[in-house]
Amino acid sequence: TATGCLRMDMAVRVEPDGTGTVEIEVLLSETLAELAEAFSDEDTGDLCTEMLNESGISDLPAGVEVRDRSEDGWCGFEISFPFTDFDLTELSTDDGMPIRLWVEDQMVFFDLDVSDLNGDTDEDEDMSFQQMAALAKVFDVELDEPKMLFEVTLPGASVDHNADSTQGSTFNWELDLFDESRTSLYASADMSH
Repeated sequence: TATGCLRMDMAVRVEPDGTGTVEIEVLLSETLAELAEAFSDEDTGDLCTEMLNESGISDLPAGVEVRDRSEDGWCGFEISFPFTDFDLTELSTDDGMPIRLWVEDQMVFFDLDVSDLNGDTDEDEDMSFQQMAALAKVFDVELDEPKMLFEVTLPGASVDHNADSTQGSTFNWELDLFDESRTSLYASADMSH
């Protein structure tokens, strides 16, 4: 039995002066790519390359580094870029996840709206994960649920958050795409300490 699916990791590191980095890794299992190719009516080509092309990377700000990734049955890409002045507006697109980072009176706040990631796909879109998993089972392929991990490191002492775990002022979330109750990830820290 083969296993696999989709993995996305995002790490935001913020320094006290408002500079920082965002690193995003998106990986597609080769098992999922092969399954998609088997049921596609058209020539899919390299699904990892197609995923990179459809990701909107061309719209990313200057200074972005994009690298292809391939490891142990996974393929995809890594994106890394710096930011200044606590400004992540370049990451927040009209059709993407709204992400905000701001400072008020020595407090730094992070908020990421994940409501569009939860739940099933629209009827007009591609098949849902549940439909794909059922189809995969027929061919003795087991698809793990998509995994999305978020890590945010803020300067200062942790104040408020809804993270699954913390270590100092580093906040970690593992997002379950089928849990519609979680609509945002948030954290704050006091930089005066």
